[in-house]
Amino acid sequence: MKLLILDVYGTIVARGARPIVRNGLFDLLDCFGNIAVATDDPDREVIESYLETLGMRDRVGAIYTGQDLIRLSGYPDERKDLERICRECGADVSETLFVSDGKRDREDAQRTNVRFAHVPYFEKAEESFSLTLLATRMTFPIYLDLRKA
Repeated sequence: MKLLILDVYGTIVARGARPIVRNGLFDLLDCFGNIAVATDDPDREVIESYLETLGMRDRVGAIYTGQDLIRLSGYPDERKDLERICRECGADVSETLFVSDGKRDREDAQRTNVRFAHVPYFEKAEESFSLTLLATRMTFPIYLDLRKA
């Protein structure tokens, strides 16, 4: 894989007064040189602050927020423009892995043929799931459901 796209809330960060990083995140980041963050949150400064606090801002090459969402016919809400993210990050959709906990993100990945790893919702540090499961894989199917892993 050439590009890793990460959702933020519920995927790599648990919401709260102090952001908590998900187990195995840095193991996963170590496997990719090209990393983008894509979130529905409209506030880029908040996302950058979270990434800085978590010690990963310098590892993320591109940040896409709610300001970058697009309107598509047939969808009642705005969606993540994964094709644009891939293009701007220099990767083909076939060379990209998108990791998220969300159904809408899964739909966006399916719509654009981006490989998608569906992870359990992250809400507290004491969880048994770890993103290291993804770091140990060499290949990825078009859809990988890890919500019950």
